[in-house]
Amino acid sequence: MGLAWQQGPLATTHRNDIRQTSRHLVVRDGTRVIAETRRPLVLYESGFAPRWYVPRDNIDETALRPVEGQTFCPYKGLASYYDIGQNNRAAWCYVEAWPEVARVSHIATWSVRTNGT
Repeated sequence: MGLAWQQGPLATTHRNDIRQTSRHLVVRDGTRVIAETRRPLVLYESGFAPRWYVPRDNIDETALRPVEGQTFCPYKGLASYYDIGQNNRAAWCYVEAWPEVARVSHIATWSVRTNGT
């Protein structure tokens, strides 16, 4: 089950499609591996590029520095942000995502490279 249709006045045609994949995903800051998983989630959201979500147990959380402030998404909830190395707000997390998209209560990254298929 990957689809989460949003309802309400802001979401008449907004779609969040969440897919499990076995793609080998590696997130690096220079040579340091920040996250590595073979079970990421990919979120296809109306109007946005795909976003990769990594399970917390596959992340070196010592590399994440929480930053002040949150943003609100009417489709997913409150997002908290993290700096990684010299990269400001390089990752974010919906700690308590809305029930319809609860599967993305992982860490996401702004841009990642994937290895493998």
